[in-house]
Amino acid sequence: MMKKSGIGVSMPRHDAARQVTGKSLYGADIDMPGMLWCKILRSGRPSAKILSIDTSEAEAFPGVAAVVTAKDVACNEYGVTHIDQPFFADKITRQYSDALAAVAADTEAIAAEAVKLIRVKYEDLPLLTDPALAMKEDSYKIHGNNSNIAVHKKIISGDVEKGFSESKYVIEQDLSTPGIEHCSIEPHNAISYIDDMTGDLVIRSSVQKPFELATDIAKMLNRPISSVRAIASDVGGGFGGKNEPAMEPAIVLLTLKTGRPVKCEYTREDEFNATTIRHPYFIHYKTGIAEDGKILARQVRIISDSGPYVS
Repeated sequence: MMKKSGIGVSMPRHDAARQVTGKSLYGADIDMPGMLWCKILRSGRPSAKILSIDTSEAEAFPGVAAVVTAKDVACNEYGVTHIDQPFFADKITRQYSDALAAVAADTEAIAAEAVKLIRVKYEDLPLLTDPALAMKEDSYKIHGNNSNIAVHKKIISGDVEKGFSESKYVIEQDLSTPGIEHCSIEPHNAISYIDDMTGDLVIRSSVQKPFELATDIAKMLNRPISSVRAIASDVGGGFGGKNEPAMEPAIVLLTLKTGRPVKCEYTREDEFNATTIRHPYFIHYKTGIAEDGKILARQVRIISDSGPYVS
C-alpha cells in the first residue's frame, strides 16, 4: 500500500480559489432581512465611578428598536486567563473604551445618533498610566484588591551572581517596546440572529476563536453552550487581535431583545480605541560578558503593561 504524506508536497489552501476570485464572504458582505444596526457607547473616561446611565432619550429616538446595558447581562464578567473584565461596565469604568450601552436601530446612522443621547454621570477616580508606579504598595488599586500585579513569575537557571563575578564587563540597559495595534485591513464585524429552525442564537463574526466566543456568550446569557453557535466568517486579517469578544455581546443582547438580526461593524477609530493590542514591555537587562565576548550571566526584569484588564 502506498503511504500518503504531505511532506515535500505543495498543498493548496481550501479557500484559495474563492479568495483570488473575490467570492469570499467577509462579515461586511453579510446582510439579512429585517436587520438592525448596532452602535456601542464607550465610557470616554479612563478611570471613573459610574453614578447613573439614562437611556430614555435614546430609546425614544425614531428608528431605535432597543437599548441594552449591564442590567441586561446575566453574568457580567469574562477573561482569557483572568476573569477580570465586564461585558458592560456598570459600576466602574477602568479604560476609555469600556462599553456602557448599545443601541439597535433601523440604520447605522440612526444608531450613531441615538447612542449620543445616552446620558452618563461619572465621578472621576485616580488614574494609573505607569506600570512601575502601579506595582507600588501605596498605589490606587484599580480592581479594589490588594495588588495591581496580575501575574508574577521568576525564572532562575544557574548561578547568576557567580557569572557576574567572573565577568570582565557588566553592561546594564533599559529597553522598551510600545503597545501595538494589529491594524488588520478588515475591521471587527459581526451579525447575530436566531435560527428559525432550532431557536439557537447564531453569531457570524470575524472572530479567530469561534468556540471560545460561543462559550463566553453562553456564560454571559446563562444558557447552555449547545444553544449558541459561533461561525467564523472569512477573516480579512487578525494576527491575534480577533481572539476575544468585541461587539458580539452587544449584538446578541439586542437580537434577544428584538428578535431581529443585528449587525455591527467597527470603524477604524473603534479599532484603535476598543480592541486588544500587543502589550507594551519595559525591560531592564544586566549582562555579564567575558573578555572574549562570551555571555556569562544575564539578569532580566520585564514588566508587561496589560492596562486595566489582563487581555
